[in-house]
Amino acid sequence: MSGRGAVRYASGAWRIDSLMLAAGDARFTATGEIAERATVQWNLDAPQLGSAIPGWSGSLRGSGRVTGSATTPTFEGELYGAKLSLLGMTAE
Repeated sequence: MSGRGAVRYASGAWRIDSLMLAAGDARFTATGEIAERATVQWNLDAPQLGSAIPGWSGSLRGSGRVTGSATTPTFEGELYGAKLSLLGMTAE
């Protein structure tokens, strides 16, 4: 796994200017702010899950956001999977 980003903490808030995590050919990116309330945008592109997570196969793509407070966060987004498999269990 590798990653890079620009994340700062000041005045009680985390500011994510850019965050990118990679494993195999999978990429996760995020930007936004986490304070009393959060507003974070995220994207996931994992065209070959097996290269990132041993035992998995297929592809997974998605994007969304996390908003709200730490005690009542709201997760919104879309995930698209194709030919997903984990240890013989499959989902189309």
